[in-house]
Amino acid sequence: MQRRERTIIAVIGGSLAQDAGGAWRTTSFSEGDRFGALGDRLRVEAAVHLFREHRDALVLALGGKGQLADDPDVPPVASVIERELEERGVPAASIVTEQHSGTSYEQLLAIVEQLGRTPANAVYIVSNKYHLPRLLAMIDCAPGLERLADGGVELCDAEDVLLRHEPELWEDKIRAAYDSAPVRERIALEEKGVLDIREGTYALERAETITLRSATPEDSRRVWGIRADPATAAFSPRFDTAFEASDAWFRRKYFSGADNHCFVLVTRDEHVIGYCRYDHDAEAGHYVVSVAVDPAYCGRGLGSRLLSESWAALAPDKKVLAAIRRDNAASLRLFEKNGYTRVREDADNFYLERTP
Repeated sequence: MQRRERTIIAVIGGSLAQDAGGAWRTTSFSEGDRFGALGDRLRVEAAVHLFREHRDALVLALGGKGQLADDPDVPPVASVIERELEERGVPAASIVTEQHSGTSYEQLLAIVEQLGRTPANAVYIVSNKYHLPRLLAMIDCAPGLERLADGGVELCDAEDVLLRHEPELWEDKIRAAYDSAPVRERIALEEKGVLDIREGTYALERAETITLRSATPEDSRRVWGIRADPATAAFSPRFDTAFEASDAWFRRKYFSGADNHCFVLVTRDEHVIGYCRYDHDAEAGHYVVSVAVDPAYCGRGLGSRLLSESWAALAPDKKVLAAIRRDNAASLRLFEKNGYTRVREDADNFYLERTP
């Protein structure tokens, strides 16, 4: 029997914020992620109006935890979108969720996968006006998205949908948002992303193409590059930023037969995007661990992967200690999530340990 074709309304996930009562929700234009303002609540509102126009539609809510992946208490973005859609009258039976994607590219790939399960006569991909050019650039240039370029797929400007249906409610809000500095900054970043995609320099890796392996001497420069990045170096005040000194230290530390170990996360083309080091303190009889991820890849849960997969690869026979700056709450949550227990603290650091 031939399956019935349906309209699919795909809601691109963004980020989340907590209300005063602790409940998670999609963001307003005054909130966002580390790249600036988002206003992704408008995507939910626009999807509601599109569903009212297409009552037989399947609404696909997209998004894992994204940049909040290292916080175990944060729900997947898709589950929050699902709840908000239901609160606005979309039946639960008309909603499916995809809760693992961490980037816009992965969400587009998830739409392609959904099309393999659900024949569609029309697909509406809903996001904010500022975001659509980057989605279009991905559809034009990124591998695996050819199905979205074949026709029958429409990129829907959430702001336009709301202005068509509720202009008196949304016109002033949208105009004020797009006149604001945070949204202008967001647009500038989106424009740079479009340029990078079309020039082939944009990071489009999927999480499953990233693997852990033991470091080699040839990884020295990339490890140094991650350590020297201002976002990383801010939490490593003793780091010598000169590559020559770092290279000599790296080769001596990890490739001279001592009981020190360095693991790296690499993309399919062997580009190092994170590392986890276990340095043996012979006098104290334990390892000291440190972990860092290329800031361009943060927010995908890779710090957690580094800690968990390197622990399994090393199978340490002695306890492992970590020193976390008191102002680095994200790292503290990351280590506690991965089995490390706080044992003491001082004016500068929290100290955690994990035993075999």
